[in-house]
Amino acid sequence: MSYISLQFIIFVLSALVLFYIVPQKYRYIVLSIASIFFFISFSKWLVFAVVGLTLILYFAAIAIEKRNNDFKLKRKELEKAERKELKNQIKKKNKTLIVLCVSVAFASLAAFKYLPFLTGTVKSAVNVFAPAVNIPILKLIMPIGVSYYTLSMVGYITDVYRGVIKAQRNPLKLLLFATYFPYLVEGPICSYGEMGKQFAQPKKLTYNDFLKALEIIILGLIKKMIIADRAAIIANVVFDDYAKFSGVSVLFAMFMYTINIYFDFSGCMDLIRGVSLLFGIELPENFRQPFFSKSVQEFWRRWHITLGEWIKKYIFYPVSLSKANSSFQKKCVNSKLSNHLKNSLPILYPLLFVCFFNGIWHGASWKYVLYGIYYYIILSLGVLLEPLFEKICSKLKISRVSKPYKVFQILRTCVLVMFGLTIFRADSISAAFKMFVSLFNISNSLGLLGTLYSKADLSAFDYVMVLTFTAIMFIISLKAYKGKDLFEAFEKKPAFRWLYITIGIALIVTTGVYGTAYTAQPFVYAQF
Repeated sequence: MSYISLQFIIFVLSALVLFYIVPQKYRYIVLSIASIFFFISFSKWLVFAVVGLTLILYFAAIAIEKRNNDFKLKRKELEKAERKELKNQIKKKNKTLIVLCVSVAFASLAAFKYLPFLTGTVKSAVNVFAPAVNIPILKLIMPIGVSYYTLSMVGYITDVYRGVIKAQRNPLKLLLFATYFPYLVEGPICSYGEMGKQFAQPKKLTYNDFLKALEIIILGLIKKMIIADRAAIIANVVFDDYAKFSGVSVLFAMFMYTINIYFDFSGCMDLIRGVSLLFGIELPENFRQPFFSKSVQEFWRRWHITLGEWIKKYIFYPVSLSKANSSFQKKCVNSKLSNHLKNSLPILYPLLFVCFFNGIWHGASWKYVLYGIYYYIILSLGVLLEPLFEKICSKLKISRVSKPYKVFQILRTCVLVMFGLTIFRADSISAAFKMFVSLFNISNSLGLLGTLYSKADLSAFDYVMVLTFTAIMFIISLKAYKGKDLFEAFEKKPAFRWLYITIGIALIVTTGVYGTAYTAQPFVYAQF
């Protein structure tokens, strides 16, 4: 049941009718049933995997909270030494329980998602020394959204452990948090703190909210069905047969894949944010004009924002505050290094964990590990070489706050991201490197572009649609980057709002997936 299928439209409309028929205090039950049905439509009996994980963390969270509450009641009756001893005992028990829960959650993720990668790596290593040994590559069917609900639930139990939120006493509400169908397939990755209250008391749907939801859905469908799917067809021709292309054709395919993945992913986020708003539930923003970033670091603050926030809260900060990093930081402070290196080097240690996790989370393959390492190198060089960049700009009398320099920074970031996405999309590490090398072979560039055009089996109209609507989205993003929101402008001018809705629906119906021009491509991030 794809988000852009007719079945999904019928499913959402049916859920909406039931949702608004029942009293508000029971509406979470409708959402829970709808979400479980949605999960089962993809993964059938694997629904027990998410139910099992939810129940484990449900009871663990209650146990952690109960220990903490018992301590608060007893602390007044105890002497200082006894109070300290009891606190340490409870902290130790809770820490053991949270480690066990997180281990179970990630072990489940590893079993479903990384088993072929792990057993394949073991097989390759063993066969180096014993080629005759046959080690089978194991694989389990992966539940829908396992990467997303695992991170959400790990965040939930960790927040209860830290005392940020209270444990949920209703298991059905916790299961709804894990499986809420709009964000189950591709995120965003939400925290229970921001979603729990909304599930309990969804916002009343006003006429203005309904129109806003419709506007956001239309924008998402335009991104996905008019831009992303066509760009994917062009990019796939080269990426699936890269040995036959070089030079400009490879560069164009890299550019098309960048367009494809951005509009595919951000289009999905718009679509599900709009659908969720129809139920009175607001999802967090997951993109904020990432291609206007002046550095790779800023790019990752604007791209897949909720994943970045999760990594920062549950990986970067804990590693930064770890004993190992604290010890390393002290050594740096007491060394003869420059002040810049004293401040910069301790950041690089937790950053390594961040980039590795970011890479491997996306997929069970060495190319995703390389993808993480690529960004670690780029980010590290950016931090370490900052004084050098400053000196160069000073000697060349380049103003780092001037508009031309900012444009240069944005273009540089876009190029670095495009190369990173090539590693991300390529079939293997070797394929990515061969594509990079082939960029320098510019012979027969026009002929290869002609081959790409004919193999993509798209008309000139399709190319015009991709480039035209990419340009339109660029203008909309530029306006948003400058603080001028499209939908806020529509609220002030109803005529333009209805013109947008009418034209948008007409474009989707005539030139989108429901037309005859092309076949819908699967959502890119749904595989993760």
